[in-house]
Amino acid sequence: MKPEDTLPAGVDAAMRYLLSVFSGAGLATPALDARLLTLAAAQISHEAMIRDPGFELSPAQLDLLREFARRRLAHEPVSRILGIREFRGHDFEITPHVLDPRADSETLIDAVLEYVPMDVSCSILDLGTGSGCLLTSLLRLMPKARGVGVDISPDALVCARGNAVRHEVAQRAYFVCADWYGALGEPFDLVIANPPYISHADMAGLAPDVADYDPALALNGGADGLAAYRAILKDITGILKAGGWLFMEIGAEQETGLKPMMSEAGLARIHSFRDLAGHIRVLGGKLPKN
Repeated sequence: MKPEDTLPAGVDAAMRYLLSVFSGAGLATPALDARLLTLAAAQISHEAMIRDPGFELSPAQLDLLREFARRRLAHEPVSRILGIREFRGHDFEITPHVLDPRADSETLIDAVLEYVPMDVSCSILDLGTGSGCLLTSLLRLMPKARGVGVDISPDALVCARGNAVRHEVAQRAYFVCADWYGALGEPFDLVIANPPYISHADMAGLAPDVADYDPALALNGGADGLAAYRAILKDITGILKAGGWLFMEIGAEQETGLKPMMSEAGLARIHSFRDLAGHIRVLGGKLPKN
């Protein structure tokens, strides 16, 4: 019998039991994982659990929690198990077809807002939109903006559209299945991207919760990790308006290689932006008007 098969029915006791099991398995955030999975299985809030720690899970809820626990012990992320990831204070649906958004990617939103006013009327292009969390977050913050999300995966676009509807920006968000630019027509005021940037060599060393659950298409950046950036920068002057900004999330130690590529593509005023851990996470550049 596996440890999680002996779960007690009381919600507080079940949470504490899973905390012990997850700690013993060496999971990074055992207390948080145990709480989120227990509350999700019981379909109650954290406040409700505090008010009634003796609340008992039904047999069906216990079975569901056992399944959650088995999946977490197999290193499946909690966000994948629940199908929801919080990003910039709001819940986004995620599916097996999209990258699981990380808090580090919120750096891109902050970078955009540092140089683009929230009340401006502008067009946004999100390359490799995935779940649509970047585009949808910006449209929430910029009520006069409209945007297009591009992804090569039709299944990813289904998820992105759903999140646009969920956050009530669907009337200003459009989604196109294409390999990067495709046939997008007129250039945009703002281009954003969180492209795949892990090199072939580094793909083999990814942790199981990434390698086994994030789609390889959203991770693998080619031999040196920069293939997607080359594709994006190749024709940037054709999709970015003069005076417009490009912001891209980057991987560790890629700043040195990418800044010259951005300059060669015609971008100026190139800036680096650090995430909360102090790592350079985003590069931004402006296309001069003259």
